[in-house]
Amino acid sequence: MVTDDVARDGQHVALRLGDPPTPVPEPVAALLLDYLQDPTANTPAINQDSPGSSPAVARASR
Repeated sequence: MVTDDVARDGQHVALRLGDPPTPVPEPVAALLLDYLQDPTANTPAINQDSPGSSPAVARASR
């Protein structure tokens, strides 16, 4: 899921998990919007400097 999967029309929040988008009820909608406003929420969840995801992959990339 990416931030573009969250649809807002001013009063309602929906997730684009399929067609049509799924409505998100309160208080989950408020939590979701707060999370998206947090700058750390837009940071990739991977370590770009990591040589691999496992010791085997790290050895193969050397």
